Amino acid sequence: MTEKNKQGKRNFLSIEIGSNDLKVAHIKIDGGKPEILGVKTADIAKLPEDNVAQKISELTSGFKGIKKAEIVNVVPSNYFIFKNIEIPSVDKKEINDIIDLQAGRHTPYSREEIILGYMNLGTVHERYTKVLLVIVKKDIVSKRYDMIKKAGFQVSRTVLSAESMAKCFFTSHAPENANPRPVAIVNVDNVHTDFIVGHAGKSLYIRSIPVGNKNFALESEAARDKFLDELKKSIESYQSENVGSLPQSIFFTGMMDAAGDLKEKMLTFTSIVSNVVTEAWFIGLGSQDSTITREKPGAAVLSIITPPCVYGELELDLIPEDVKIRKAVKDHTRLMTKVAAFSLISIFLFCTGLLTNMIFKNLYLEKLSTSYTSHLSEADKLKMTSTKTGTVELFLNKKGEVLRILTELFNALPPEVYLNSLGYRDDRTLSFAGTTDNMSRVFSLVTDLENNKYFSNVKVDSTRTRRVDDKEVADFGLTITVEDGI
Repeated sequence: MTEKNKQGKRNFLSIEIGSNDLKVAHIKIDGGKPEILGVKTADIAKLPEDNVAQKISELTSGFKGIKKAEIVNVVPSNYFIFKNIEIPSVDKKEINDIIDLQAGRHTPYSREEIILGYMNLGTVHERYTKVLLVIVKKDIVSKRYDMIKKAGFQVSRTVLSAESMAKCFFTSHAPENANPRPVAIVNVDNVHTDFIVGHAGKSLYIRSIPVGNKNFALESEAARDKFLDELKKSIESYQSENVGSLPQSIFFTGMMDAAGDLKEKMLTFTSIVSNVVTEAWFIGLGSQDSTITREKPGAAVLSIITPPCVYGELELDLIPEDVKIRKAVKDHTRLMTKVAAFSLISIFLFCTGLLTNMIFKNLYLEKLSTSYTSHLSEADKLKMTSTKTGTVELFLNKKGEVLRILTELFNALPPEVYLNSLGYRDDRTLSFAGTTDNMSRVFSLVTDLENNKYFSNVKVDSTRTRRVDDKEVADFGLTITVEDGI
């Protein structure tokens, strides 16, 4: 493993929900070396989506120490669209903007329906950047995120299986891959096969082949012929896109139990040097599969074992935008809670200091009054100090009232509403301005505040809409009266 992964002990739980198979793997990384604690797979081809979360719970029930594990949501490559393109810029922000604008040209879906990512493959012609565009439907990722959450886990990161496999291969066999020519990886899974061409740790080209171990078992010779034909198409497609030179070798791995004589055919169907390797060798654990045990044969497990091995090196993080927003709101709420707690502690300490100071000064005043009658002027000054202390105490009581009002207001506001400004007057009138994702949310907020027992006389002072990053948001201003019971 590379230096990026040598960062002490880390605990991971990888979960992949495919069209036919559910896979889970519990892996610990210690000093860059993976320790595979458990790998399980299950057939979910006929399982309703509502029951997948329960199946995840069943598969992970035997794993120990996963409560604090980092959860990796692995999405199979057969759900993605891959495009190799050149961008007329070398500036990262410009590249992001251009890709975002051109996304519609490379997919039949609208920009709002997809999650878009890319891997930078380097600069060409001095001012152009080659990128591998990665596109997946948002609902595919969101459904898996919700299933995993329903099973009791919080996703830390969503990754592409093909990227992690390529990264892991090159980091595990770095000395062997110093050759300037790329290497092809063919991972045979249950119902599909990943064809990946990589070089120096980067995935230059990815294609999903719709033939897998299950097809070999059911369709026999026809499936083998189709598999070889798809392999040839993949190599030809890679060459036609002018991404890089022809691979120096091909490594076949994964599940080929029902492939029959396909292994021999694969080794001779092209002039490229071909090798059949085990999954354990692939990730640098030797030539034997004894370190990898699986509950159900037929499903390859590289896709869930490799992400933790190269977690810090992966470029893609395919989290849906709505999940990012929810996380940001949650983080904001957590921050506000910490700020409120810190403020209360500070006020308490401040009041304690003032009260202590007031007590000592009162005692000192008594001593002056009884023992030093000649210093009446000094005593008067101390009385004035006591009066000021009482004023501060009154101010602090008022401040506590304001904090209670703020607490009730934040409890009343939905997560989608962000506050921009806030004001409170002596007549118990509270005014604030904020931003939310649509205007209907503003009127819904007005209704909620009117129904809140702590607030009344809700008035809308201003509303307007504007666009931020191609999304419409609504700004508003409200004035409310705070009830005496708060």
